[in-house]
Amino acid sequence: MPEGARAEWLMKNIQDAAQENHKNRLEADIHKFSFTPDLSDESFAGNTSGEAMKYKLWGLEQMAVQKERAFKKGLQRRIKLICGVWGLLSTEFDWSIMEITFHRNMPQVISDMAEVVSKLSGLVPQSKLLALLPFIDDADAAVAEMDEEKPVNLNEFEPVAQEVAPVPEPIILQPQ
Repeated sequence: MPEGARAEWLMKNIQDAAQENHKNRLEADIHKFSFTPDLSDESFAGNTSGEAMKYKLWGLEQMAVQKERAFKKGLQRRIKLICGVWGLLSTEFDWSIMEITFHRNMPQVISDMAEVVSKLSGLVPQSKLLALLPFIDDADAAVAEMDEEKPVNLNEFEPVAQEVAPVPEPIILQPQ
């Protein structure tokens, strides 16, 4: 090498502590500004209850609601355009009657919801209570189905006399 030249770039100058601190701070800032929790953090879940977990995921849930709103607006626009073309080709169709529904893919503790429903039973209409359960799509249909399946009270019926057929004489076979 000529005099005065340096080749420091060939050797990596490692400052582990400074680089690690920078990386950790950068990762924390990404989670902070994007409102997303660090799910790989060991202290994230721990022994927290479902309610505490909801508060930890609050920022993420708000971001999901914003995305859902934007998706719904885009889907409505697309449906409106499709219905407009369909109206030109054949018959008119009112695009505003279409209902767009989004479902979260979040784990739910159904036993807690069932406990709430059982505690409110008698205080709140049955259809409203059943609408709280995530696996019931149509609460009114579920109430109607429950009414059909009500147990039959056997005391309401009178016993019916049945004729008993006479028992035939047993046939005894004797060897010949």
